[in-house]
Amino acid sequence: MRVDHPREVRFRGMRGATTSSPALVVVEDPATGETIGALEHRVRYSPTGFNWGYDGAGPRDLARSLLAAVLTDEALCNACHGAAAACDTCRDGLRPDLPSSAFTSQVVARLGPDWTLHSRQVRAWWEDHRVTLGSDRTPGDSSGTDLDFGGRA
Repeated sequence: MRVDHPREVRFRGMRGATTSSPALVVVEDPATGETIGALEHRVRYSPTGFNWGYDGAGPRDLARSLLAAVLTDEALCNACHGAAAACDTCRDGLRPDLPSSAFTSQVVARLGPDWTLHSRQVRAWWEDHRVTLGSDRTPGDSSGTDLDFGGRA
């Protein structure tokens, strides 16, 4: 599910009843708690779905999917603008420099079994860690905003 600006949404991750059950991430209206839909899985590393609480393929796909949902056009590949069909720059319509590795290690890997994350928190993380040409900061630079995502320390 794509999150259109300036609408604030809440993402809620839930584990299945067993460790082999798929993890689910829903998008909710934070004012009403109403479920809007499921977060779209932007498959790149994990064809089996999302995961969190560690650094791996499932968490990396969750990171990419959350960033894509919140950043919308800012997350799209500059060469194909999201089309990706015959793009040599990206493989999935998202910008190749999207800092999903940093977002995974700094946020997604720290999420507990059941969690909530607001789109404004994802946006704040992006504003603090975005890749800018000519900057000496890198996407993995942990200086700046320290956000509490309700996960593990």
